[in-house]
Order: sequence, then C-alpha cells, then structure tokens
Amino acid sequence: MNARHDRQGGAPRSVLLLLVLLTAALGVLFWTQSRGPSPDYTLGGPLFPVPKDRIEGLEHGADDYIFKPFSIDELTARIRNLLEQRETEMVPLTQEINFLEDYLYLQKMRFGESLRVSMELEKAEKRMVIPLSLQMLVENAIKHNEASAGHPLSIEIRATDEQRIVISNTLQPKELPEKSPGLGIENLKKRLSFYTSEPMSVSNGPEKFTVTLPTLPL
Repeated sequence: MNARHDRQGGAPRSVLLLLVLLTAALGVLFWTQSRGPSPDYTLGGPLFPVPKDRIEGLEHGADDYIFKPFSIDELTARIRNLLEQRETEMVPLTQEINFLEDYLYLQKMRFGESLRVSMELEKAEKRMVIPLSLQMLVENAIKHNEASAGHPLSIEIRATDEQRIVISNTLQPKELPEKSPGLGIENLKKRLSFYTSEPMSVSNGPEKFTVTLPTLPL
C-alpha cells in the first residue's frame, strides 16, 4: 500500500506499507527494490516476522514496524509520527533519547553483551538536537566496528557542562565495514550549520572515534 501525504505548502510525501509475509531473503529483495527513489517513509508489517529479520529490515531502511492485528487508528498514529519526526527541524533531546533507546533495544537483541552503551545526558535535558542524529552516530559506530564477545564495542554518550553532546566509541574497525543507508557525518554537519554557528567536531583515533554535537535551547 502506498499512501500520499500532502504537507501544507510543500511537495507530497509517500508512505510505503508492506503487509506481505515472505521469507527473509525474498523479503529483503522485495524491500530494497520496492523502496526505489519514490517512497519517503516505509512502514513494515509482517514482512520480517522474527527479530533477526526485523533488524535486517531496519538496516535496509525500514522506518517502523506494525503487526497484525492492528487498528486503523494505530496505523494512522504511526504514520503521523513518522511524518512529523522526519519533517521536524529540531527535536527535544528527551524525544531523541526515546528513539535511540528503541533502536538500541533491537541492537542489543542482535549483539547482546558484545555491545555496551552508556548514556549520561542529564546536563542537556532541556536542549534540542537534529532529529535522529544520535541514532545515526550510534549506527555508524556499529556498522564500522567489530562487536563480538572477544572484542565488545563500547559506545559512550554524555553531555558536557557546556551542554554539548559527546558520542565516542572504541576504534576496532571491521575488515569489511557494512554499507550505511543513513545520514552521513558531513550531511549532519551541514544540517547543524543552519541552526547554530557552533561547530560539530570529529576526532578519529588512535583508540576512539569521537563526535561532539552542539545543542540548542528549547
């Protein structure tokens, strides 16, 4: 199902809703070819029925999941949430943390104790950030670094006294890093430059990869 959504004063947006039960391999093939250049938001149904397959679906660009039986009200609420989240310029840090925690829940199912994440963000609770920026940086760390029982990946997310957010991870690059479908660091820098003159800083190595993000007041 492909539904159109018209923003006031803007171009139409499309939502692709997949409600097909397929094997994981066929599902991913159908998923990636269905997205193409047109759907702006993708909502998966029982296309990926088990956690491992849902994680793979998310890594190929799924925005959310909904499971049968579901009501029209639930479907409408989920689509509205996706549209509002993607089209919002800045979001409260507390909202961004909620999205990040949902993402980390799935990744912990995949990696278990091989992925260790700590968060201390109380100093910036009344600040705003770019939507999905923390999730993108955590995703970047997971995709490019080994996370195994022998080499667990540690990610630290904390707020400084200056109310900046520091995201750092241990550097243990994979031999063959996964391709990332998400927003890149350079793109995030450009987006931030529209809202603040404070720079986003990136430090690479030798033992950690660190990104420091400016925040804005609510």
